[in-house]
Amino acid sequence: PFCDGLMETLTSKLTQLEKFHGSLWVVPASDVRRSGVTSASEAAAAFGINLVVTGSVQTTRDGLRLTMNLVSVESEVPRQLASSVMDILMTDVAALQDRTVLQMADMLDIRLGPGVQTALAAGNTGDSQAFDAYLHGRGYLQRFEKGNNIDLAIESFNVAIERDDSYALAYAGLGEAYWLKYDATKDKNWITRARENCARAAELSPDLAPVHVSLGIVDRGTGHYEDAVAHFQRAVGLEPGNTAGYRGLASAYADLGRVGKVI
Repeated sequence: PFCDGLMETLTSKLTQLEKFHGSLWVVPASDVRRSGVTSASEAAAAFGINLVVTGSVQTTRDGLRLTMNLVSVESEVPRQLASSVMDILMTDVAALQDRTVLQMADMLDIRLGPGVQTALAAGNTGDSQAFDAYLHGRGYLQRFEKGNNIDLAIESFNVAIERDDSYALAYAGLGEAYWLKYDATKDKNWITRARENCARAAELSPDLAPVHVSLGIVDRGTGHYEDAVAHFQRAVGLEPGNTAGYRGLASAYADLGRVGKVI
């Protein structure tokens, strides 16, 4: 779950760079997973991209070792362009996200000004245990259909919030998890919890795209299609490369019978 959550979080952060660098297009981690891609060559064939970032995470005695490789797939044989190894102490896991995004930007030869770095840091937490729990929650949601992953996601997001009660992204994740719990059980009490946590996320960080995606998911699921459209529009306005926002927007338009908007 940690690696799944980390991959989703990092690709989401890279997607935010699209509005600052017009030549950058990032394939969402969810799309890569759904396609069954397992190699750089398969990624090139499936998505028509020219660069792939591969990586691995290993546990060490007192932390984590993250290895990343930048691979060109423009020729028939993939070619490694750059590599990076980072050692992170478990007590400093909260710094993993920022350090990794900065390193990836450097490997891609993208220069980040102070304003961009501030935007990328929005919604982060300084508590390593909270961040670790959040990544696990996101990882469980990536595979929510398996076993008791929804319950494990709920537990993980609650741990993150207990560690940092101002962690907007954790509230948004918890709202999504509660919505999935409702969808699985049809117990309407979960809808109330989903709304409460999404609302808390918006109260804390109203300018985060994932927060509006979560609000849109709950609004669409409860038949508030116009509100869902507004939230999904807000998400893609804040983050033009947010595919979850576009998917939600298309679905909400379809619910409203606005087929032309979907196409």
